[in-house]
Amino acid sequence: MLQSLEVFGFKSFADRTTFAFAPGITCVVGPNGSGKSNVVDAMKWLLGDQSPKNLRGKQMSDVIFNGSRTRKASGLAEATLSFDNRQGILSTPLQDVRITRRLYQGGDSEYLINGEICRLKDIRELFVGTGAATSAYSIIEQGRVGQVLQGNASTRRVLFDEAAGISKFKSRRDDATTKLERVSQNLLRLTDIVDEVESQLNACRSRAGKAAKYRELAVQYDAVRLGLAADDVRLLSRQRQGLRERQQLASSQLHETQQKLSAVETERDSLRDRFRDADEELQRREAKLSTLMQQRSSLETSLKHLDDRSREIESDIQVLRRQRHDLKLRVHDIEEEISREEADWKLAEQQVQTIDAQRNRLEAARTAQQDQLELLRLERQRLQSQLGELQRQQAACESHLKHLHVREETTRNAIAERQLEQEQTSQLLQEKEAEVARYSARYEAVLQEHRQLRQEQDASIRQRDQIVDQLNTMTVRQAADREQRSAWEARLGLLKDMEERQLGLSIGVQEILDRSRRSPLPPWKHVLGVVVDFFECDLEYAPLIEIALGHDAQAIVVDRISPIAEYLDRQSIPFEGRLSFLELPQNGTRESASADPRLIEFAAQLKETEGIVGRADQFLRCESLHRPL
Repeated sequence: MLQSLEVFGFKSFADRTTFAFAPGITCVVGPNGSGKSNVVDAMKWLLGDQSPKNLRGKQMSDVIFNGSRTRKASGLAEATLSFDNRQGILSTPLQDVRITRRLYQGGDSEYLINGEICRLKDIRELFVGTGAATSAYSIIEQGRVGQVLQGNASTRRVLFDEAAGISKFKSRRDDATTKLERVSQNLLRLTDIVDEVESQLNACRSRAGKAAKYRELAVQYDAVRLGLAADDVRLLSRQRQGLRERQQLASSQLHETQQKLSAVETERDSLRDRFRDADEELQRREAKLSTLMQQRSSLETSLKHLDDRSREIESDIQVLRRQRHDLKLRVHDIEEEISREEADWKLAEQQVQTIDAQRNRLEAARTAQQDQLELLRLERQRLQSQLGELQRQQAACESHLKHLHVREETTRNAIAERQLEQEQTSQLLQEKEAEVARYSARYEAVLQEHRQLRQEQDASIRQRDQIVDQLNTMTVRQAADREQRSAWEARLGLLKDMEERQLGLSIGVQEILDRSRRSPLPPWKHVLGVVVDFFECDLEYAPLIEIALGHDAQAIVVDRISPIAEYLDRQSIPFEGRLSFLELPQNGTRESASADPRLIEFAAQLKETEGIVGRADQFLRCESLHRPL
């Protein structure tokens, strides 16, 4: 299907211009001088028209843009036609086809198909049988219809052949004829060469005798050499057989080993995944256990420090106890000394009255003793205060020791709890390992089911793709059928129009048929039609039947020939063209030449010849009443 036309530097199109042809566009309209004819000229020029006259010019370089007051002349003319070939109308497997022609000012030209340089013959062969050509019915110019109507049968035949799609076969026939002529010329040259070679043959015969002797000796030599080679081959065959058996044994062992290795690798991969999961779980458990062990070690270190501190405090308490005991002994000595001093003082006071004389002497001693007693009292108070402080320190140490004992007990309980938790963790780890094993087995089952579902899914996808491809193919085929049907309907309409207008018939036959339709009176009422109106055949055999009938295809069929003959004898002005009449038998019987036994035998012999399809009457269909025709 035509998609677009792109022109550049062609006639009035100085700039690159693109015409997009949507489906249904059959003509280009516009005011005078707008370039409508240039569009058609571009298509004809692109399809290979070599006549400047057909392109409305004196020489081919006239198609190049010649410049204007504001634009300089172009250096080349270029045109490109784009086709959508998804329906396979063009004789190429390409779906998008671009045909390009360029003409330079120097006279050089080139043709391209999809950007690749080709020959004009390649482009013409591409469009053979499609109706797209410079002289085909796809381009109807002014005056073209009149030429077709006024032309002879051969001229119209070209148009019908193109519409029926057999022009490409005639083109191929012409090419084959040309090639056959070239082959004939080559055959003549080969005959001359053969004559020349025969003159040289005698000289070669003597050399041929020597060559024959050489061949005999060569045959004997080859026989001896082949015998030796056969012995070597048999020896090598036995060795090769042994090596082949060893190779087969090694191959079978290698195949079994590879199967076992594949099974082991599969099992190893599965176990590796399971061990990886278990190892990760074990690492988590070990990390937690390491944390607990570190906590336990820290608690044990703290407990050891507490034990050492407890022993130090107990040692300090023992020292303090010894100091307290010493202080108690010293206080007891001081109290005894105080008691003795008080007793002496009392004794001295009792003696004061009796020893008044010694009063002044002893007064100083008394004052001194009182001062010393005061010092001893102060010392006792200090020692008592120090003893209280030591007692408070002892109480604090005993309280701290009790606290340490409580912490020791708490630490031991924590260690016991950590040990219990460690045992629980170990048990939980074993349970997790068992659970991992169960999950691994379940994972394998789920993986197998997943693989099966994946295979089913892939099969479903492939089936869906096949159905989609079939639907696409059917859609494309349906579209192609619709377009083919439209083409056939258009062609059928053209043929019906041509039939109604009696195109292809001579003017005399047209006039008689026209009078028979307009007048129901004799002699025109006896006219039934032309011969081809009473027969039907397949489209592929229609050209052959037309060739076989020749001019008889336009023979006028009548039920009575005598009234027509009398009228024609009286007619002063003859009908234009050749007229032939065929009378339809009244009894429905006519002696047929095809019933001749000799013709039947000859037709049977011809049917076995290559290229002979059969008798023409075997491909015709008609009513029994018209069979005698």
